[in-house]
Amino acid sequence: MRLVSLQKIEEGMLLGKRVYKEDGNILLEKGAVLRKIYIKKLSDRGIPCVYIEDEISEDIEVNETIDPVLKLKAVQNIKHIIESVAPTKSKAKEKIKRANLISKKTLADMRNIVFQLIEDLQNMEDGLLRVVEMMGTDMYLYSHSVNVAVISMMIGMEMIECNSQLEKEDKIVALGMGALLHDIGKCMIDHQILNKKGQLTEVEMDEIKNHTLYGYDMINEIEEISAMKYGGIIKGCVLLHHENLDGSGYPYGWTQEKIMDYARIIRVADIYAAMTVDRIYQKKKPPYEVLEQLSAWCYSFVDVNVFKALKNGLALYPEGTVVLMNTGEKGIVTNNNKSAADRPIVKIIEDPEGAKHLGFKVIDMVKEKTYFIMDTIDY
Repeated sequence: MRLVSLQKIEEGMLLGKRVYKEDGNILLEKGAVLRKIYIKKLSDRGIPCVYIEDEISEDIEVNETIDPVLKLKAVQNIKHIIESVAPTKSKAKEKIKRANLISKKTLADMRNIVFQLIEDLQNMEDGLLRVVEMMGTDMYLYSHSVNVAVISMMIGMEMIECNSQLEKEDKIVALGMGALLHDIGKCMIDHQILNKKGQLTEVEMDEIKNHTLYGYDMINEIEEISAMKYGGIIKGCVLLHHENLDGSGYPYGWTQEKIMDYARIIRVADIYAAMTVDRIYQKKKPPYEVLEQLSAWCYSFVDVNVFKALKNGLALYPEGTVVLMNTGEKGIVTNNNKSAADRPIVKIIEDPEGAKHLGFKVIDMVKEKTYFIMDTIDY
């Protein structure tokens, strides 16, 4: 199977994986023949892409790192939390103690979800994380928080050094909870500012920056978080995830000596997750391009060791991705190489002139050094 954007979907294509509604119910079942009415359903929900089965992608297995049902549970959990603390129209800017609106059960559910996400990460077959966003843009705030949590925990599992496995697990759970809650303060920002397509004014940008302070104020009074052994990690992640090593970040403009490691992890995960999905005001970039940008920001904005952990743990070209080779040929990724995530195994499907390659030549880019991937293709 392979991933196809909604713009490239044609009637008669065969759906390769289930598509879920935001509430966790099934929208379309695997094997459904995509008719106009189904394509419209996908479009109406802003779903950016789906998996399909066809001749060029047969026998390609696509195993998502995070179970899609679990991811939906996580999205629903953070959505419930953010909606519960969001101000009402009648009290739009009143700074009440919104932490009291988050129930113990909701926080316990979040903690349980984080444990399950960690279990999925520990069970990755080849140790490479695959992040594919298949939710509508209207769910961006919530799905983004989940993606940041998954990426942050993947990085944390490689980087965090502790005296015991139990201590490490506790710290990764705190990191995951901090990542899930990192943008909670955005519920205090006017939606017209958050969703503005044009350039923000200076006043609007200052208000956006305040989301870190709003979020910290919200969770600082939650007794259950304060009582946690590593509750300070959660609070620090919410407060400091936009600080840059060179002091150019916010809210305080701290330099690297003051920025906790966990906030540095979320800083990188947040940038990567935001740039690799479509947003209201920005088209997504391919993973390799985002990594190039992050590499350029090392030592100024982001921690180089966090960046290396991200790069080493990502499947840059998930199975089913169509790519353009330096030879002019087009191919589809069939497998990844853990030792070289930027050099997967590719099955050639078109020659440089655009003719279908009937032989389906297979290239292991680790062994065949003259081949390079130039770009990903919406095929």
